[in-house]
Amino acid sequence: MPDYQEPDIILPMLAWLEANQADSGAIHHPSSDLKQYPYQLWWDKEDGDRQNAIAGMLSAWQDSKPKFFKKARHLYQQSSLPEILIFYDYHCFVYLAFCHSSAEALAKHYHHNLETFQLLCDVVMNDSFKRTHERQDNPRKPALEALLFYYSENPKAFEILHDRALNDPDEQLREWAQQQLEKLEKTEEC
Repeated sequence: MPDYQEPDIILPMLAWLEANQADSGAIHHPSSDLKQYPYQLWWDKEDGDRQNAIAGMLSAWQDSKPKFFKKARHLYQQSSLPEILIFYDYHCFVYLAFCHSSAEALAKHYHHNLETFQLLCDVVMNDSFKRTHERQDNPRKPALEALLFYYSENPKAFEILHDRALNDPDEQLREWAQQQLEKLEKTEEC
């Protein structure tokens, strides 16, 4: 077992990221304090792509560094999404998949991709979000909303809704999923 706690690593890393983040939300690559780095001309620019990927991967820590994530959100909002996601668009995919409420944007733009359905299922079933205060956004909810909106004909979407209504560790999401099931049952009765 490691002799460190996750915050011991993540919080200093977020502090460094926030300190090196430009007003635009991007991070200069390489950072000015990096010595003896092999230089390439294309590195001499801000790197918003990496910024979005990092923000997506660290989305569970949004409450720790709201300024960092606010700038990342601004950077994302200023960028345009590619029409079709390819390998080098991983930064869009990671940000859309894991930052709160971005699952809806992912589904809106890419609902025709089978990978999007699978990713939304994975977020709903496996995201590690734990509520620490009442007003926090649970990323499983917009992912579940997107599943129900864009994939309502897929039986797996209903199975996942049923599972979350019974088993989600977040009481707010569990109650919301139960309400959605009740609405669906009333609709079927009509």
